[in-house]
Amino acid sequence: MRKAVIGAVSALLVAGCAIKPSATEMAAADYGAYPDDYKQIIESYESMRLKDPDSARYQYLGMPVRAWGGHGSGKFGYAVCALINAKNSYGGYVGARPNYFLIRDGRVVRAIEGDGQFVDAMATGACKSVNQY
Repeated sequence: MRKAVIGAVSALLVAGCAIKPSATEMAAADYGAYPDDYKQIIESYESMRLKDPDSARYQYLGMPVRAWGGHGSGKFGYAVCALINAKNSYGGYVGARPNYFLIRDGRVVRAIEGDGQFVDAMATGACKSVNQY
């Protein structure tokens, strides 16, 4: 059992060691169309994931910025960060959680949705990397 846990942790660490593209590669990359309707794209995406999407309160932390998806995804797009507070199964608000979205050609291609201490930290780190936190 211990070997399995160590192996799983090692695999996760190696998977997270993606090499960021150079400034030249970032400048030449195809990011897709700029998402003027990014709020609608994100809220539509979240409506399929939240328990009570009508209760969601969104606080956007910036406008979409060019970004790389990271972690081996090889995807380029526009990053947007938001704090989202929505009701849980018990009808209470959970508190504003950090969320990171990478949008490309009108759809979310990567999301880090805060739902606890570890994932909140991941979303916050992703948002800091694009200067939106």
